Amino acid sequence: EIILLPRILKYMLASGFNIQIKTFNVSPLDIATYLNEGMIDIAIGSFKNVDENLYSKRLFEHEFVAISHKKSELSARRLSRDEYLSKNHIIVSSSSDEVFSHIALESIDLSRKMIMQVSHYLSLPWLLYNNDCIATVPAGLSKILSESIPLDIHQLKWFDNDFHVDMLWSARVNKDPSIYWLVNLIYDLSKDIRDKN
Repeated sequence: EIILLPRILKYMLASGFNIQIKTFNVSPLDIATYLNEGMIDIAIGSFKNVDENLYSKRLFEHEFVAISHKKSELSARRLSRDEYLSKNHIIVSSSSDEVFSHIALESIDLSRKMIMQVSHYLSLPWLLYNNDCIATVPAGLSKILSESIPLDIHQLKWFDNDFHVDMLWSARVNKDPSIYWLVNLIYDLSKDIRDKN
């Protein structure tokens, strides 16, 4: 939301189109059902095991980083796997984090020491403030979050740190001109993010 919605809103305001966009947090396990039953038209995120009846389009690729408050014990540098696992973690309930956890941790029987789970990334800077814990976020988002409160950004290079954000929609709406237009608009508005990678 933080990366794409401002671009979409800016476009909508400048174009004068009379459309409404509503966002929802949907469990990654329910994405296919929500799309196929018409509860949502498009899903955006990092997904694993995508339903074969869904269409998809790659928006951009990214890496994950860990963030901490600048006054924590950690300094801005790479974190080894042992350092990363030894810290208390604030985990954001998202499709991106689920994919990260599956690829970087669960596949080799590792897990984080979760101290708190939240539903949005926006609260992370204030939760990390003056607390000795970390959170794992997409790299592009870490720069936005660090504008609120000084954060250290820690690279994670101990696994294949190559993830992607995709847009999904169902066959139910694949021939709908308005969905076709929206899919292409979102794809076009994320071009500069793709170009940075």
